[in-house]
Amino acid sequence: MNRVSSLSMKPTLPTLFSLALALSLALVACAGDAVTACASNDDCREGFVCGTGPFAGECVQFVQVQPCGAGYCERNRETCVDNACVPIGAGRDVNLQPPPAADVGPADPDDGVPPTLDAGPAADVAVPVDADPAVRPPRLLIDNPIDGSVYIDQQVVLEGQVLDLAARARVTWSIDSDPTPRLIDTPGAPLETRFRAVLDLPPGRHRLTVSVEQGGYTDEASVEFRADWFVRAQGNQLRLNERPWRFVGLSTPDLRELAWQHVNQGGTDRVAELLGEARRLGARVLRVPACDDRLASPTAIQTARGTYNESGLVALDWVVTRAGEAGLKVILPLVDGTDQLGGVTQYLKWGGYLAPVPTDRRLFIQPGGIREHFKQYVRDLLSRRNSVTGIAYADDPTILGYEVFTRFDAQGLYTAQGGGAEVADFFTDVTQIIQSAAPNALVGTGETGFDVSGAAYGRAAEELTAAGLGRAFDGTYGLSWQRNLRLGTVDFGSLEMVPDRLGLPADAGQWASLGAAWVRGHASLAGIAGKPMIVSLAGVPRTLLDPAARAAALDAWLDEAAAQGASGVVVGHLRSDGFDAAADPLGFSWVNDSDPADPRNEPVLATFQRAAQSL
Repeated sequence: MNRVSSLSMKPTLPTLFSLALALSLALVACAGDAVTACASNDDCREGFVCGTGPFAGECVQFVQVQPCGAGYCERNRETCVDNACVPIGAGRDVNLQPPPAADVGPADPDDGVPPTLDAGPAADVAVPVDADPAVRPPRLLIDNPIDGSVYIDQQVVLEGQVLDLAARARVTWSIDSDPTPRLIDTPGAPLETRFRAVLDLPPGRHRLTVSVEQGGYTDEASVEFRADWFVRAQGNQLRLNERPWRFVGLSTPDLRELAWQHVNQGGTDRVAELLGEARRLGARVLRVPACDDRLASPTAIQTARGTYNESGLVALDWVVTRAGEAGLKVILPLVDGTDQLGGVTQYLKWGGYLAPVPTDRRLFIQPGGIREHFKQYVRDLLSRRNSVTGIAYADDPTILGYEVFTRFDAQGLYTAQGGGAEVADFFTDVTQIIQSAAPNALVGTGETGFDVSGAAYGRAAEELTAAGLGRAFDGTYGLSWQRNLRLGTVDFGSLEMVPDRLGLPADAGQWASLGAAWVRGHASLAGIAGKPMIVSLAGVPRTLLDPAARAAALDAWLDEAAAQGASGVVVGHLRSDGFDAAADPLGFSWVNDSDPADPRNEPVLATFQRAAQSL
């Protein structure tokens, strides 16, 4: 039986990315088996894959192996002791119960270098002064999880054994920053005892430690790994790890720039700081633009058609990586509809329109070279492999989904008589590419929520129209939100809630009531369509109301979103500490390491935290 090392896996098995190369995969060809020819894995029976290299075109057995000295041990049958493979004993399983999910949190994303696996005391281990001469020193082995690995869409199982376990030994385990040891019950244990438990963990990076004490001897083993799951849409719900999942998130336009500064200039990792604050507030999702077309910006991603700035892409890689380690999800808009990052106007300039006027924006929407340019950008980004983790964007569960725009309307481009068909055709074309390239990611449009008719919105539209906001439903903005929502390649409804964008009067009470009506009307249509709804940006401008009134309005919107069953609300814009409030009317920041209710912070932070706790 020959073992051949490989880094590929059978596609039908759950994907395991080993960041530390702690796990190798072996393809085993047995001399007594008839060789079956193959062109792909589908041609081989269960447990076999279509080989590569010297086994190309042959079905060979798929075996997981673990490095041991100069060779490999076959996992689940052998374990490595003193650089030699020994059969796993048949001792009974111990009674190990995982803690409730609420007790287990992701490790701090900046808590140091991953540890190495401690295989237990060496043969010449020092004898403690108080050692029991009748007791041998234990040897603790963790077979799974594998140190440095990433487990995607899998339940993580703790497996291991204690060699030379005494009857009165105390074996415990702990996870992450929770110091509480969980006792492994081992009364009357045999000399070789195995343990196993399915761990109930949230997404993120985790550190698992198992300890054994007996007769004055101690041994401890630790592994560090990451677990994550893709967010799925089922009806009008989002689900994570087969459970209903709702969230409050934050729009974080600073993150890529902070990442670029850290990667290229060193200094404090302010990405980790912002992520830490976001988690302490209760955020579970970040909205981060995956686009930057500003030619003079060092953080630019695209500098010409098909030409990309690697340092700008690495900054995005860094953000996605750190978010995943912290157990956060990201929503990535693909083009800036406001042009602050270059956006649609820059695409027009690349297309030869050096001084575009507003009506030229339809060239981005209609079939033609400019639309094709954008579609190529989408393909190129989604096929990128993260330079930090090695995981392709299309395969990374950190990415909850993509939105086509950061914010968009087609005001002045089309009439209501068209029913929004032109933009719906554009969204159909682009979202098909996203869905095909990244089938595990969810897709939204990134609209404000305008429509060509308010009839389907019922009393909510009547309330808004009576307040003078009828333009939102008369086709003025060239979009039909309900039409785009029904597209088969759109997975969730994107909705924006920004009072001055909607034209809400500068009155605290009307901000609260009319904004709630905006959320309520769209949530009802999402429910009818059987799709989740995400308020992708709830912005509360500081220019019209005082801080307390802003917080009260946000509170009303969050309550309405929760009552209507919205899957998530992304509040913006969370900026880094020291942010200049005049630079962004939607922005707010925190005082590092402070309580959200600290009077130095804006009230919206405490309001956000209350909503996050309630969901």
